[in-house]
Amino acid sequence: SENGVTAREKARQWLVSCIGTGEPHLAALGLEKEAPELIQKYGPEKAASQIPEAWLDELTASGTPQQAANAVQRLWDAGADSVVLQPLTADLSNLDEINRMLLPLLKKR
Repeated sequence: SENGVTAREKARQWLVSCIGTGEPHLAALGLEKEAPELIQKYGPEKAASQIPEAWLDELTASGTPQQAANAVQRLWDAGADSVVLQPLTADLSNLDEINRMLLPLLKKR
């Protein structure tokens, strides 16, 4: 999204739905216990506002198009052969945003 704050807030809400059970991919980041505890402590409604920026940076490519492109670049720099971008909802306009705003930035790299 061009509005990075709104995009990261949506990513926070999505993360709450994903991290509450201590998903296996959280272990690689050392968050397998801390993430579910955050949900238990604050509840699903308030936990999103408590998710640290660093978690968003590690677990999402969210924010402004440039922030998202930087997140993908960090994955490539870490050795990723490919990166899968998954819209947070089934709304097709999300795919349009990725195509229109993010992919041109990634093609320049």
